[in-house]
Amino acid sequence: MITKVLQNSTKIRILKHLIIIMLFPFTLLSQSQNTFRIEFNTDFRGFEMGEFNERINDPAFIDTSLYDELLRISLSEGFNFGMSISCRPFQFISLGVYGGFQFGSVKRDLRIVFYQGNNGIPNDTIFLERNYEAQSFNAGLNAKLLFNQMNFWAKYPMLSKVESGINIQIGYGWASLLTHDSSQEFDTGHIKGFSSSQGVQLTSTFQIGRIISNNKYFSSIGLNLGYQYFITSDLQAEGGIYYPNNERTKFDFSGFNIGLYLSIGR
Repeated sequence: MITKVLQNSTKIRILKHLIIIMLFPFTLLSQSQNTFRIEFNTDFRGFEMGEFNERINDPAFIDTSLYDELLRISLSEGFNFGMSISCRPFQFISLGVYGGFQFGSVKRDLRIVFYQGNNGIPNDTIFLERNYEAQSFNAGLNAKLLFNQMNFWAKYPMLSKVESGINIQIGYGWASLLTHDSSQEFDTGHIKGFSSSQGVQLTSTFQIGRIISNNKYFSSIGLNLGYQYFITSDLQAEGGIYYPNNERTKFDFSGFNIGLYLSIGR
């Protein structure tokens, strides 16, 4: 488990250096053409975790003797925080790089019953929560088609403070699953399991917003509405063991998303 965490940290450091290298030519171009832009976004995302949800609700995977009730649980939603840096080399097209972090979690109530001696008489019961936490780091390239920079947009004065466009992103993601138990009675917050996977990410987002400032420095705020396609490889724990019980299970972060963005530039 420690080895996997260290590997993930190494990947993040490498990713940061790659982003800096990729940003250098964009920065030079943006300074010469006055088109530099940084955008921050946060989204509520739906996940299509069908295979994963079936696995964590499978009685063959769950030790039912530990659970109060075998209620069905589902990991179906989460949040994303992202940032992109871009320049506009053409009138209505901008190019750049992006990075993001998305996560979601689900929990199941469980109980462990202790018995006294060989009489089969219950002696004590511990109530716990089993938590499943899914997360991913994603990075790649993005291209945006800017409707408000097209010639027809200027024909409508009422749209002078409105911006709109379609943003396309293609990149790669590193995902992980953390499993741990927690209890108010005992210190059981340690990680029980760590598995990881990876895959290609594709997103398409429609944006519409209001231009706050358009003088020396540019800024805007608006709404994102889009869809993400991101299915990972099979989850694997340390030693190459598949999750769970050496069976193959994928993450599917695909789904619709809605959120807000804030951009600044010059």
